[in-house]
Amino acid sequence: MNYVTKLILKRLNLYTRKEKKNTLKDIYMGFKIYDQDISEILYNSQNIICQSDSNGNTEFKSQYNHKNFKGSFKEIRLQNFRIRYGNSRFSQITNLMFEFEGETVEMHFTLKGNSTAKISPIEFEYLDNSHNILYCNPVQGEITFSSPVFCFLDINLQPNFFKKYLPNDELFIRFKELILCKKGGFLGSNNYPITPNMMYIIQQIINCTWQDEYKYLFLESKVLELLLLQLDQISSYDLILDNKKTNSEEIVNKMIQVQEIILNSLDQNLLLSDLAKTVYTNKSTLKKEFKKYYGTT
Repeated sequence: MNYVTKLILKRLNLYTRKEKKNTLKDIYMGFKIYDQDISEILYNSQNIICQSDSNGNTEFKSQYNHKNFKGSFKEIRLQNFRIRYGNSRFSQITNLMFEFEGETVEMHFTLKGNSTAKISPIEFEYLDNSHNILYCNPVQGEITFSSPVFCFLDINLQPNFFKKYLPNDELFIRFKELILCKKGGFLGSNNYPITPNMMYIIQQIINCTWQDEYKYLFLESKVLELLLLQLDQISSYDLILDNKKTNSEEIVNKMIQVQEIILNSLDQNLLLSDLAKTVYTNKSTLKKEFKKYYGTT
């Protein structure tokens, strides 16, 4: 039995039918998109009437054709999460306003295209073929679509559901604190590339053909599998970046040490090779880094 299967069984054992009903109510947060003069609300999740199956899964599909863009949108609402998939084409750079009511952790995947979102005073980019995880509570903002095609997948999770699967590493503890303080922010410090394994799972989610309870089992297993891949990659990338930062600090400290040796030994004929050995580096690095930080050889 693999890890994902164990997680699924754990979730099935935790929830009764009554708890499922309450959970579904909590996940129906409101999300609106409208143009800049607010003359037309283009999308309002609270007004959507979805078809439900015997297991309580609801699904909505739509086609839209506005003056600057057209495309399709699909939303699936399940017990602990909501999946939204959109594919749009733009005739020009387009600015749209959005409002979000509720609290969620979002697994965001930009499959194609670029966009910039502004939630004053923060501005962040969603880049082509990249992903991240973010936490947000009620917000208003503006999003700019700067490429002719924009395709995305968002998976919104309840914060309590999401926190159950976070490791206790420092990176994840910081994100838990954001959720506890209800302060919006990203889990990772960068956008991260979508791997082939991630893309394969994303396509399985988008093209799911299962129905009723099988649909719920399949989609939850894929969401958890995708989440595991995200957490693993973000943790690995940030560890590499932290190491690079540490290495940079070490180099600066070594150059400071070299400067102190020189200033305390002005009456001596110092050799580069000896200085390099003293701070455990080589002559080439010493010459390059010393000039970089002090502007002189």
